[in-house]
Amino acid sequence: MTQDEIFLRGEADAWYKRNAHKLSPGARRDNIAAKFLRRHRLTFKRVLEIGSTNGWRLEMMRKQKPRASYVGVEPSRAAVRAGRKMFPNITLLRGVASALPVKGAFNMVLVIFVLHWVSRGNLLASIAEIDRVTAEGGYLVVSDFLPRAPSKTKYAHLKRGVSTWKTDYGALFEATGNYRKIERLLFNYDTLKPADARTPERVRAVITLYQKKTGGGYTAAL
Repeated sequence: MTQDEIFLRGEADAWYKRNAHKLSPGARRDNIAAKFLRRHRLTFKRVLEIGSTNGWRLEMMRKQKPRASYVGVEPSRAAVRAGRKMFPNITLLRGVASALPVKGAFNMVLVIFVLHWVSRGNLLASIAEIDRVTAEGGYLVVSDFLPRAPSKTKYAHLKRGVSTWKTDYGALFEATGNYRKIERLLFNYDTLKPADARTPERVRAVITLYQKKTGGGYTAAL
């Protein structure tokens, strides 16, 4: 059984129940992604968040830009059920990154602290799905832990071989030559302050804003 299946079959619900008290616009102490996007004054009409939990982050964005449409994909049935009640103006769907239950493309896609959970066998399928749903000329936000070298950590809440995998996920998109980096910010996951040389490895994180420009990273050979 892959990690994706383990989370779909119940662990995503368990995670949500442990963390639900922190996942609301009022309770969450900050939303670094929202600040990141406001600084660039981006315009968008269709927003997709992959790993949206109950949709709290999308709701914060919706209050700032109510004319856009907002869709979240989340493996936890409990989170989707709760979010549909709390945030009726957001569409929440149950699914995983490697098989997104959405059609068409979105001009803003958020993947925030999600990819470190994905089974390694499904990682490239997840990247392909994220690329599929990101519209040409649209924006992609990728945020996750960023140790100085790729690392694997045993997941403390289960004994069945589940791990978290921490690496530079933005680099996977950049390597295609199809995503132009607009801004990259290193920060401390616990404090949300900029990271520095003293930031512990376990909380070193990054958020990167990209624009999809297929083939834009290539130059003509001389």
